[in-house]
Amino acid sequence: DENDAWVSMKKVNFDSTYTDVVVSDKIFFEVIAENGVTKVVYQLVPDANASDAWVNSTVYTVDQSLNLIHFVPRGTDVATLLNNLFAATGASVKVVDKSGLQRTRGGLAQDDMVVVTSQDGKVTRVYYLEMLRQQFIAPNYQAFVLSEVYNVDQLNKVIAGPKGMMAISEFFAQITASFGANVVIVDKNGQPKASDGVLRVGDVVVVTSADGKAEATYALQLDLTSTAVVEAGEIRVYPNPTNGKINVSGAETGHTIRVLNMMGSTVREIVAGRAIETLSLDNQPAGLYFIVISNGDKVTGNYKVVKQ
Repeated sequence: DENDAWVSMKKVNFDSTYTDVVVSDKIFFEVIAENGVTKVVYQLVPDANASDAWVNSTVYTVDQSLNLIHFVPRGTDVATLLNNLFAATGASVKVVDKSGLQRTRGGLAQDDMVVVTSQDGKVTRVYYLEMLRQQFIAPNYQAFVLSEVYNVDQLNKVIAGPKGMMAISEFFAQITASFGANVVIVDKNGQPKASDGVLRVGDVVVVTSADGKAEATYALQLDLTSTAVVEAGEIRVYPNPTNGKINVSGAETGHTIRVLNMMGSTVREIVAGRAIETLSLDNQPAGLYFIVISNGDKVTGNYKVVKQ
């Protein structure tokens, strides 16, 4: 390997099973001539490009279609996990917690995620962990959705691409939930919507794991360019994602518009007085922000915005 150590053909995993060693760009073939002097070293070069973002492992089973890393023993620390993963050539790998903060050491939590960023920085892929079952410990169920049609940002929990006013049943047909998970659409008032309804601005996707212990809420970044009907009084928050400026339209005069960061601290606050209010996040770090619109003690709108 890259440390000049011998690489075995098989390896024992954490389930005490012998598995074939998976090749990577860190494995070399060494050929020595009959005279015992001449030596040639060949490096394995994968068929990959700078936009590839994936991990694989000999020890763990990696399901690339569901973005799941199976059979991770409970109590595994960050270093052990990363040492048993290898990524696409040039890609970077890190572990983050459920809030998106990097975990650099210590034991893994079952809701931690592995984030892979391609060499060119254009592609990010998120893997979830499925912990190895142990006696008296129930399996951990995940709460997430995937899609081959829409862009799903697993870190900031945003689904981009669905069209405004499209049928919820049609939207459900384009997403895949984690095993056993329940998925519902919730409107801006927090009420679940029937599957025969349509998607509107302010709707969110709520995913609950099979055991009911984990929940994930995804904001919907709807494509409104083809929406024929825009309801009167409908609140819009755009662009999303944003590079700094946020426009809020449709908020009633006198209502308060607040921007909160991930820690729940208010970073911007104004009172609506125009048809379109603009707030700036230019001096704030990249990440997820919450837009809360209220009238006194009553919350009239709650939205998520991603700053790039």
